[in-house]
Amino acid sequence: MSIINTLDRFKNFNDISTYITWGSPMTTHIDDTTIHFTKEQIQSVPSGTLPFNYIDSDGNIQAKFSESGFFVSDRYYWDDLRVPLESSKAGGAKEPDFGKCVDDNNGSQGVYCFKFDPNLEQELFFSIQIPHRYKEGSDIHPHIHWTPSSSGNAYVIWGLEYSWANINEPWPYTTTIKASGLGHAEQNHSVLELGTINGSGKNLSSMLMCRLFRDATNDDYEYDANIIEFDLHYQADSHGSWQEYKKF
Repeated sequence: MSIINTLDRFKNFNDISTYITWGSPMTTHIDDTTIHFTKEQIQSVPSGTLPFNYIDSDGNIQAKFSESGFFVSDRYYWDDLRVPLESSKAGGAKEPDFGKCVDDNNGSQGVYCFKFDPNLEQELFFSIQIPHRYKEGSDIHPHIHWTPSSSGNAYVIWGLEYSWANINEPWPYTTTIKASGLGHAEQNHSVLELGTINGSGKNLSSMLMCRLFRDATNDDYEYDANIIEFDLHYQADSHGSWQEYKKF
């Protein structure tokens, strides 16, 4: 099996079906963003005009050969862009405690996390670089993994203040989004979507500067709220980029 992913041999053609002999049974298939051929299927490819779309029997575009020769799947995939909060920067007087979150219930050292106070607005700071897999121009979806320190039928308000800029563009004024999560069960692994961030015009290697905080003065949960991790859900349409700082 020959794997063609950079497509150096397919930079110029009109209709790939003319120049590739499809196997019987079908030996050509798609894995994520790579198209696979047997060597016998690849013949000489004359010059022509791109792009060319590979369309399956249901009429869906499965693969695309762009003018640069880079291969992109038109099936988009969701992925996590994770921010381990242990590597974040705390905000001085507004720094949350870092304390025991869970132990073995028999006196062990346990595992630790950031514990946000019920009476003070506390915060963490971090930056995020958008990966080369990112489907440029698509929205991103920030969320947190958190756990209540005690059961209670009350809500915690979490907030994210951010600024998102492409390379060689000025940082825009910050935007703040908030969402509330129910602190219903002690040590429950909870996920809270903070909202949707518009990605129109945003490219790979763009960056976000962020402040994550608990809006404790406006929520009604009377206990510590423990943060485990912050991450973004984003859409990916390739394994990477054709150029170092540009998709194609």
